[in-house]
Amino acid sequence: MMRKREPDFNNLLQVLKRAKPGRPTLFEFFLNAPLYRRFAGIPAGTKMDVDTIEEQRARFHLYLDAFGAAGYDYAVTPNHFFPTNFPAKAKAHEKTLSLNDGGTISDWASFESYP
Repeated sequence: MMRKREPDFNNLLQVLKRAKPGRPTLFEFFLNAPLYRRFAGIPAGTKMDVDTIEEQRARFHLYLDAFGAAGYDYAVTPNHFFPTNFPAKAKAHEKTLSLNDGGTISDWASFESYP
């Protein structure tokens, strides 16, 4: 039996600010499919395909429901729901390139305009 633990994103923000949170932070990058189903109350064996936008939205909400029900302080969502065909920016011709060079979101304006 799971005990109810209320998620608190501000708790995670405290950790990211290197401040002491009010309680231990529950953090995972991902769960496995049976746990997503269990936490979200979805029966085992339920179809989990993401062929259509409606199925993508359902998967997105499944992740949110699962992380919330388990009491995680944030939720990781599937990246296939968000656009990944970002416009290429000019790169400097160097021997190496930073993965951070030309990021899609670099300030509040680009964050607010992200689809």
